[in-house]
Amino acid sequence: MLWGLPVRAPTPLKLDDVLVPEIRHIVRQGRNLPYLEGGGPISIARQHPVGPYSLTSVVVGAAGGFIDQFVEQMKDRASRFGNKIADFQSLQLRIAESSAEYEAARRIILANLRETMAYLAEGTVVPPEIESRNKRDMGYAPTLAVQAVGRLFYAGGANFLFKANPLERQFRDVHAGSHQLAQNWDIYGTQYGRGTLGLPPMR
Repeated sequence: MLWGLPVRAPTPLKLDDVLVPEIRHIVRQGRNLPYLEGGGPISIARQHPVGPYSLTSVVVGAAGGFIDQFVEQMKDRASRFGNKIADFQSLQLRIAESSAEYEAARRIILANLRETMAYLAEGTVVPPEIESRNKRDMGYAPTLAVQAVGRLFYAGGANFLFKANPLERQFRDVHAGSHQLAQNWDIYGTQYGRGTLGLPPMR
């Protein structure tokens, strides 16, 4: 069951008398796994604990771009009463916190993938605890990105709601990416917590 709905298992495919070249054999358990021809270490990775980081990276990158453009817009912006917005301490603190969240998410992604690739480059199976952490963080990093842009979007005022402002689109892009199933914090945070507590995985 997923979100209260039944999940249909994929139909198995059986092929008889088919030659599969040895270079195409992949063993998911054990050491010294062969690379697929021209694929490098990533070709032997289990897809789910690594692949969705391609979307996680986009979500976090979009948040970083949002922050950069937000700062540029705020440098010369003034209130209707003539006060320079950049002088507001509340804005300065929002920028600092959102920037810290973006940088934390970025560092999480880079550190996780570098550690994972080190295992794969040695032809070693990635330990289950690292795979579990990878899944957890591919949900947590987008959560940080959403918080970062949301905090600044609020500070931007009604002007940010207009499509003429590029930050309106970037705000939606961050949210759209974070809402994908492979980035869902509720699912992967729960799975990680269950594993840490010694409970069986969700079905």
